[in-house]
Amino acid sequence: MRRPPVPKLGDTIEMYLKSVKPLVPAAAFERTRKEAEKFMVPGGIGEELQERLVRRAKERTDSSWLAEWWTQLVTYKEREGSAVCIAGRYKYMFNACRVPKRLQDTFRKYDPVNHNHVVVLRNKKFYEFDLVFDRRTLSFEEIQFQLERVIANAGPKESSIGVLSSQNRDAWAAAYDQVIHEGNGASLNRL
Repeated sequence: MRRPPVPKLGDTIEMYLKSVKPLVPAAAFERTRKEAEKFMVPGGIGEELQERLVRRAKERTDSSWLAEWWTQLVTYKEREGSAVCIAGRYKYMFNACRVPKRLQDTFRKYDPVNHNHVVVLRNKKFYEFDLVFDRRTLSFEEIQFQLERVIANAGPKESSIGVLSSQNRDAWAAAYDQVIHEGNGASLNRL
């Protein structure tokens, strides 16, 4: 994936001002424009921050200078229950989970060698089965059989903890902490 360049400070300020102008009254925009000019003064804070971004871009050989911040902002600080898909984050689809925390979630990755089960949610009930049996990965047909068993045994929908994960992240974080406090942390870790 091509890494985005650090935009020039002047280009960033120009884009910022174009974005702000239709959103604020003329007097507020004029104050914003003056502050932006101060920000761009040679040798000032804007130039210093720009140099830091350029340095960060050079130091980050494994990812974009923006990737970590973008992930934190969009993925972990997103407080609504809706999921946000980000290109390049598919590697976290399996053997990983987002752990709800107040203000900013954390992320937990699991070693696939030691964690080779799957948890299936059906009718608001959780079912777990191993994907490896006698050191052999289950075949497609065997996995299909397990999923059919889940469907057959699920019964009617019931209220479950799965409902909590679709709430605002701060509400889910509080409920998550309560579930752990009640001694159900091991069950949550299996999910």
